Amino acid sequence: MKTHLRYSRQILIEHFGPEGQEKLLNAKVLVIGAGGLGCPILTYLTSAGVGEIGIIDFDVVEESNLARQPIYTINDVGKYKAEVAALYLRKLNPDCKTEVYTSKLDTENAFELISKYDIIADACDNFATRYIINDACIKANKPWVFGSIQGWEGQVSVFNYKNSPTYRDLYPESPADIDAPNCDDIGVIATLPSVIGSYQANEIIKCIIGSDKTLAGKLLLMDLYNNVHNVVKIKSESEERGANESREKRMSGNGERGTSEDSEISLEEYLSNKSDYQLIDIRQAHEFEDYNIGGKNIPYQDLITDSSSLNKDSKYAIICYRGRISKVLVNFLHEKHGFTNLKSILGGMEAAEGL
Repeated sequence: MKTHLRYSRQILIEHFGPEGQEKLLNAKVLVIGAGGLGCPILTYLTSAGVGEIGIIDFDVVEESNLARQPIYTINDVGKYKAEVAALYLRKLNPDCKTEVYTSKLDTENAFELISKYDIIADACDNFATRYIINDACIKANKPWVFGSIQGWEGQVSVFNYKNSPTYRDLYPESPADIDAPNCDDIGVIATLPSVIGSYQANEIIKCIIGSDKTLAGKLLLMDLYNNVHNVVKIKSESEERGANESREKRMSGNGERGTSEDSEISLEEYLSNKSDYQLIDIRQAHEFEDYNIGGKNIPYQDLITDSSSLNKDSKYAIICYRGRISKVLVNFLHEKHGFTNLKSILGGMEAAEGL
């Protein structure tokens, strides 16, 4: 093993040591996207001593990138991000080999590229690409670390690691159905990519050393504006099926309905039965004030930490921006706090636009 002073501090720590450093130096990581999330992922994996890093990004540096992508300068505007990033990383740590891909990841090249690496880092900004990553990783039997950012909020998880749930267990919709807005549409605070990307780099390192303490099977939700961090469990399809069967048996044994109801409701169905439900909008207060369709505003992080404002004898329809966080929240409250009366509105506020 190469013995550099640069690695001496991390070699000293528990759960890492010389063996962990050796694993990093022999590891190959593909980072998909060299933008806001990619910058901290690339920087810290290279600094930590990952032996080989692939960088795939077909985009070029724009001036609007510079506030949250600090490895680029004004002199890099117009250049391929992947090529500029590779030059930066080679200066940062000559131990690290870099491979540059300036093409777009798609269904044609994903499996071939992903198969070359041990672990994949998602630093892209769109849902369609994440489904391509997920499906290729399943086929190639590779774990991948997910990160997502918008506004002040971010998410991190680890998929397909040691038989853990996959991205489709969290968001089963097809890419065509969830072409959601990215940072270009709704903005992002400059510091958020660094925080989420650093979390991702840390999870990648833990995966490389074989840790059982990763975010596999869990979704980390972070709200930097309100300083709230929460972790919710992700169920695999088989776990969800088993939970539903168990719930059905409990309900049948208690003399209640014999089948469990789905945890989602369409916007049209909600509007047709509006008097039956209390509407809870779980977006942030400023989003609710900007545009809403009524109901009460209780941000999702408040309900995760304290669900006492909800009555188990009432029926609630839960709405967020797109219907994803509301679904995670409803499943969490059903599982952890015994609620059976919550419905997530499919498509969220986006489905309500134009009403």
